[in-house]
Amino acid sequence: MTGRNFKASAQGSLDGLCGIYAIINACNVMLGGGLDRDHQISLFCKLTSLLDDGRPIGEVVHDGIGFRKLGELIDVASRTLTHDHGVCIERKVAWKANKGNLSAFWNDLQQHVNTDEQRVALLGVEGKHSHWTVARKVSEASITLADSDNLKRFNRSDCHLRPGKKPHQLQPTQTFFLRCVTVDSI
Repeated sequence: MTGRNFKASAQGSLDGLCGIYAIINACNVMLGGGLDRDHQISLFCKLTSLLDDGRPIGEVVHDGIGFRKLGELIDVASRTLTHDHGVCIERKVAWKANKGNLSAFWNDLQQHVNTDEQRVALLGVEGKHSHWTVARKVSEASITLADSDNLKRFNRSDCHLRPGKKPHQLQPTQTFFLRCVTVDSI
């Protein structure tokens, strides 16, 4: 057998660590790009060391991180930012239950993310991508992302809250609204 049709696996194509990257990207966006490479590596190592949830580690790395675990990891990142940068992350679930339509969720995203530069949403997405990503800006027409898989934006016309309707199923109950605050202001 020759290697003519061989296609190498790309880094990240076999793992589900997008949640770790989403947390790091969210921290960096909220710090205005102030999370240097050494801090990113340190945070990556700290967060990945906490992935054990009882499953074999290979399954955890491949299958990815659930919403509850993601929240725990955001809290660890917050404590790290408090220690290293004097800020912490406040988090809340966007919606506790599916309570509306895309317009209602889009409006909530806009109100949260566009309020100031120290706010982002860590979005749970299904459909074309089963993925965690970071919304850093929301217009009437699109969501601008800070993403580990090189996604740039989601056009509103491609988004929905129900499976199968559009390529990107946004999940309000699997989305965290994050806000970076100085420790003195808490």
